[in-house]
Amino acid sequence: MAHTTKTLFDLTFTVPEDGDTNWGNDVRNLLIKIIDALQNMASMQESGLPFLVLKGTDTSITDPAGAAPYTMSVVSNRHDVEGDSAARTIDILSTTNIKDGQTLLLVGQDNTKTVKLEADNDSTSKYVINGDMLLGENDAIFLSFDSASGQWFELSRST
Repeated sequence: MAHTTKTLFDLTFTVPEDGDTNWGNDVRNLLIKIIDALQNMASMQESGLPFLVLKGTDTSITDPAGAAPYTMSVVSNRHDVEGDSAARTIDILSTTNIKDGQTLLLVGQDNTKTVKLEADNDSTSKYVINGDMLLGENDAIFLSFDSASGQWFELSRST
């Protein structure tokens, strides 16, 4: 019985040749890894895998204490955002554990508790956009992360 060695997700598997009906544990384990990878991509649980679905994460933008700027933690590739009790501003978009080329979609959820991004191009904000963006209900901005500069860059917006 001949087998072929294949690598997938940094793991090596022995795959049976065409016509071989004795699949054994290697092929079973390979299929489990494929199913797990697809599930992780759909639910955005594995940061090392590409995102296929823009699954929303509800994010309330709060008023930072004192003069501290508000830093939004990016934990998903889509955040449905609104102010906690009033209009708010995102001063900084986090870049922790973000991969080069990763995308981020911010979608506003409320016309009263809007969320603003300012186009000050200050490198401390970690984002560069083409003019101020006010996210009201169903307004959106799509960004991509550039690891060389350490910043999010605007790709598109909808208002």
